[in-house]
Amino acid sequence: MIRKNNVATGQGSDRKKTEHQYNTIQPANSQISADLLLDKIDRAYADITEDWWRILAAYRNSGGSLERFQEWSRTDKYNVPRQIERGWNNCKLTAGIGTLTYYVKLSGHADIIQELLRQHPGQISLRHNLPISTPKPVVDVVKARQMLIDPRAGSDAAALEHELEERSNPMPQGSSGAGDMLTVLGMFKPHDILTFPQDPYDIWTASRDTVSGWRNRLLAGEKLREFFIPNPHTGFEGTTQDGKPSWRADTCFTRRFVLIEFDTMALADQLRLWLSLINLGIRPSVLTFSGSKSVHALIPATTEAEVTTIFNIFLPLGADPHTKNVGRLTRTPGAIRKDKGTVQRLLYMNFEVAK
Repeated sequence: MIRKNNVATGQGSDRKKTEHQYNTIQPANSQISADLLLDKIDRAYADITEDWWRILAAYRNSGGSLERFQEWSRTDKYNVPRQIERGWNNCKLTAGIGTLTYYVKLSGHADIIQELLRQHPGQISLRHNLPISTPKPVVDVVKARQMLIDPRAGSDAAALEHELEERSNPMPQGSSGAGDMLTVLGMFKPHDILTFPQDPYDIWTASRDTVSGWRNRLLAGEKLREFFIPNPHTGFEGTTQDGKPSWRADTCFTRRFVLIEFDTMALADQLRLWLSLINLGIRPSVLTFSGSKSVHALIPATTEAEVTTIFNIFLPLGADPHTKNVGRLTRTPGAIRKDKGTVQRLLYMNFEVAK
């Protein structure tokens, strides 16, 4: 779990000047306030390095406990208590209650902040210097639903999946095993290096191989791994934001796809949305059922401008805003999801788009 960057260590003059301008007055029972606020912060922010450090500092400096923060901070992506403790002890930021309230507001719970202000008049400052970087919506959400989702309201998930299968080229098997993943490997060049971690929290050299290598391993009967990174690895060690060597840094990967998924939209509505977009000619390369409540869509993108455009379209519709990084994991088609025991089914593929 690599959380460090210039924000955490205090290195980097511009960042340091910004972070140390906090001026927060703590209420007498600040730990209680900090606990209440932390509980209202969307845990998706725990998966974003910069936000994680800021929330850690703000909660710790407001009297919070390491144990409570470890409980909040442990996500599907990061769950090593010892490394969380190391960050807790080494973080140099001076953020406080104001930063916690900022993230609570972003998480949609401003009512809690107003209650704390009422209970502690003059004791809680909402001042912070954190930028709001939410992209401006470029679509009308109401009209988008009316055009893309509502017309298929009468179709259930099974019928929608069947229609996606018929629109797919090549047609997926939608079953467990290596068959569909072998097909997906056809999107890549034989010498591309792909990462299939044994554990999503640790990316080691043994998890990387060429497409040809993975094909041979799967044909030889190797068990599918639950996740893979769809953007090819360079094969070289990269560097993190603070200059530390890493095999998982963004500089290690070459952008080919962006991952779009919806955690709050009903699964049937997700299927309706993608079917309508496909019929309009907006075709993803791969759609994979996560085995739980979402569809993972891989959309071709090679530049950051393309990534920004894609997110500006899908964020207003409720897409997860935290899947932008080039080293993001996605669900492997045909693998069994460990926590659910369900198949991560390949629903759709457009081989031509992927190429």
